[in-house]
Amino acid sequence: MQKKKLGTIAGAVIALLVGIFGWFATADEPSNTLSSSQTEIGTTQDSAPSNTEQENGVASTLRINETQTTQETTGTTRVETTSLSRTTSQESSANAVIQKSDLPTIVLDSLPPEALDTLELIENKGPYPYRQDNGTFQNRERILPIEHSKYYREFTVETPGSRDRGARRIVTGGDGEGYYTSDHYTSFKEIEGWSWK
Repeated sequence: MQKKKLGTIAGAVIALLVGIFGWFATADEPSNTLSSSQTEIGTTQDSAPSNTEQENGVASTLRINETQTTQETTGTTRVETTSLSRTTSQESSANAVIQKSDLPTIVLDSLPPEALDTLELIENKGPYPYRQDNGTFQNRERILPIEHSKYYREFTVETPGSRDRGARRIVTGGDGEGYYTSDHYTSFKEIEGWSWK
C-alpha cells in the first residue's frame, strides 16, 4: 500500500515537472516570436540608414551642391560673357569704321561738346534745331572724297554766343562716316571710330 502511494506521488511529481518544463518551453516560443517581430519592426522603423542610403544621400547632396555651383558659375559666366560681348561689340564697331579719306582725323574726345550733341541727334535721326540740318551737302569745295551729288548731308554744330548757325558743321557720308569742320567747310577732319549707321 505504501509502495503504491510512493509510486503515485513519484508519478505526480514527474508529471508536475514535465508540465512545468513544458510550460516554460511553450512560454519561451511566443516570447521569442514577439521579440523577433519587435526586432523586425524596430529595424524597419528605427534602423539607421544603410551605407548605400548614406552614400545616396551624400551623392544627392553633392548633386544639389554641384547644381547650385553650376548655376552660380553659369550666372557669373553669363554676366561676364555679356559684359565682354558689349565691350567687344563696341570695339568692333569702332574698328569696323574704315577711314574713307586721306584727311586728318579727330577722336570723339577731342570734339567740342556741342559736336557730340549733334552726333547724338544724327544717331537718333533728330529732331534737328535748324531746317537746313540733314540737307544735302554739295561738296563744292571738293575737299571731301568725290561721290555722287546726294552722298553727303550736313548738320549744324551750335556755337555758343552766335546769333546764327555759326561756322561749325558735321557732314556725314552715305557709308556712315562723319566729318567735322570748325571753319565753314574750309577744312575738315574725319571723325575717328564713329558711324551713324
